[in-house]
Amino acid sequence: MKNSGRSMRTFLSPLLLCLAVAASPALAAPQDAIWVCTDADGHKSFQNSSDGAHCRRMDGLVASIPAAPSPAQGRDRATTARVSSASFPRIDAGTQRAREAERRGILEQELRSEQSRLAQLRSQVATPGEGSRRIAEDIERSEGNIAALQRELAPQRF
Repeated sequence: MKNSGRSMRTFLSPLLLCLAVAASPALAAPQDAIWVCTDADGHKSFQNSSDGAHCRRMDGLVASIPAAPSPAQGRDRATTARVSSASFPRIDAGTQRAREAERRGILEQELRSEQSRLAQLRSQVATPGEGSRRIAEDIERSEGNIAALQRELAPQRF
């Protein structure tokens, strides 16, 4: 008699497990429902739960998160984007050269003014006074600005 009880338990355990797995989507379905709720002013809102009498369930709609595209799909989109960029507005070469020349002129003007400021600061260092530490910091800052402007004006940029 004990053996038949054990065989019955071994038979029922997998059966109960299968029933639990089969019933789990049915139990989860109400959580995935979309509700349309209308307030007193007639404005509609879409929610995942009902707030009361002014809400109705939308049958056939289930909230889901789309899967991320595979890396192969991402490459296809990038290729498509490159191909479709032909309609993107282009700047003719003459306009671009004029813009680059204007930019270069502005940078050269800034470089000249920074170099004259540095020369002025260095002449102030020759006269000892209370602001020598501040002047030294200004000189260091000005030298850094000149170095940055010279990097911007380097030939490989233009």
